[in-house]
Amino acid sequence: LFYHNSLCCLNSYSVESFHEHVYHIFTTSVLVFKALGFSNFNAEQVELLYRQARVKPANLQVECHLYWPQDELRNLCKKLNISFTAYAPLGSPGRKVILFYANADPSSDLFWAAHPDGVWPEGDPMTEPIVKKIAAKHKITAAQVLLRHLTQHGISAIPKSISPDRVVENISIFNFKLSPEEMKELDDVKTRIRLFVFDFAFGHPFFPHNDINQTQPPRSALRLH
Repeated sequence: LFYHNSLCCLNSYSVESFHEHVYHIFTTSVLVFKALGFSNFNAEQVELLYRQARVKPANLQVECHLYWPQDELRNLCKKLNISFTAYAPLGSPGRKVILFYANADPSSDLFWAAHPDGVWPEGDPMTEPIVKKIAAKHKITAAQVLLRHLTQHGISAIPKSISPDRVVENISIFNFKLSPEEMKELDDVKTRIRLFVFDFAFGHPFFPHNDINQTQPPRSALRLH
């Protein structure tokens, strides 16, 4: 899996170095791979890579959840026969735990995790009223509703949990099915928010999030009417 914006050492990379090297791997057959995946590419970058690649990408992994469904990108991947994986499929509820440390010792790693250059958009799909209504109807959790919604759309969801019980809960979504009406209700939710802004990469020539105003990044969910 090649992560387009692994920019922890952003200042040490030039346009011609790391990212060009990633493109080179896909567009040559010097190495032998069973499959290649990539992450956090936008639609334009996906198309460019796919057109040039001798080794076609097999999987794209991006942020995807009820509030950020990535319809355009999903449709493109379907057209190109690229499987689609959603990270943060529950809206990354663990972010709240990190935010608890927002007033912690500045030397703490969690303090800096809670202050990603001051940009930390708000949004919690698990509190969406329609999600809670469907969960109550099926006697399941909000997390299971969100995961089932994605899988019924053909999306691989990779929720993160350190709790054994929740790991079991997250995988227990194949003994029920959401109705077409329920799927539509979820699809019709109007809130839109990208939770992972990657503000640490603002100004990078390959910054992928064209929806982000890098001078005024979002801080809360936007409900469209």
